[in-house]
Amino acid sequence: MDTFTGLNPRETLERVSASLGCSPTSAEVAADLDKHDHLRHLRQQFLEICLHVSQRCHIKDGADESFIYLLNIFLFIVCAADLSLVDGTQECIYLVGNSLGLQPKMARKYLEEELEKWAKTGVHGHTEGSRPWAWAENNIEGLMADVVAKRHLYLRAKTEEVALMNGLTVNLHLLMLSFYKPTAARHKILLEDNAFPSDHYAVESQIRLRGFEPEQSMLLLSPRPGEETLRTEDILEVMEKEGDSIAVVLFSGVQYYTGQLFNMAAITEAGHKKSISACVFLSVMELQPGVSGFRKSLLLTGYLEYLIQHIYQEDPSHPSSTTPSATFMAS
Repeated sequence: MDTFTGLNPRETLERVSASLGCSPTSAEVAADLDKHDHLRHLRQQFLEICLHVSQRCHIKDGADESFIYLLNIFLFIVCAADLSLVDGTQECIYLVGNSLGLQPKMARKYLEEELEKWAKTGVHGHTEGSRPWAWAENNIEGLMADVVAKRHLYLRAKTEEVALMNGLTVNLHLLMLSFYKPTAARHKILLEDNAFPSDHYAVESQIRLRGFEPEQSMLLLSPRPGEETLRTEDILEVMEKEGDSIAVVLFSGVQYYTGQLFNMAAITEAGHKKSISACVFLSVMELQPGVSGFRKSLLLTGYLEYLIQHIYQEDPSHPSSTTPSATFMAS
């Protein structure tokens, strides 16, 4: 798969499909991508969820492989509210790890060890044993330093340079307490209109804490009519126009709802030109070409995007453009 580094999703899929002698939307392509995934062995370390789907959807004759593949991917997200469907008969692909990841097989063992330690040692568990609770983060700082080093090939993080603390929203409050210093002239925070809800609420709280009103100090960006994602040129235009009144720019690294990857370098450069005190990107994973994170985004997000475009293209001969190939129910 390294031979595809630097290619965009379409180029990668077309090259893989050409080597296999099949369509880019064929299930063979998906299977080949899985086969060459260097992290595929990690799947065995998690408990998988299976669904019985026959009660929830009806596949009509003529639906192509790509539609069925996408259906199985999104079915869990759409239908999971009905837990009676989980009967272990069909494997699903889990794409909501951003909300709650699958359970690691070792989780129960580790929890039982700590419960046993609590039962036998009580308060001494804070300072004794192989994993003293008072310094719990010390057990994984080295592991996280390795993660940082692998995501940033040009960095070699040291354990003492990695800090593990709080949750994202708490850290966001701490960041804004340090960097959001509003004045009468420069008090606005720029963020996407459909930001993750807790991020949005945190911004509102910080603005009110400093004596301003969100209606005047939250500068929300929405996509153009009929579009789903923000154009970089529109973001930069707003920063150029409103920059003298913007105190902080706050975006997701990857937008949680649309999957849009923001151009962090261009936005940061525009912020520097306008002397904006901070440009904050949340939930950022290293996505530069040649780095593992980029390849995972290319082969997962890029592949799904390609299939979606293929299915919903304006092609009268395509079954999904003439009649629904599936019916979903969600409560």
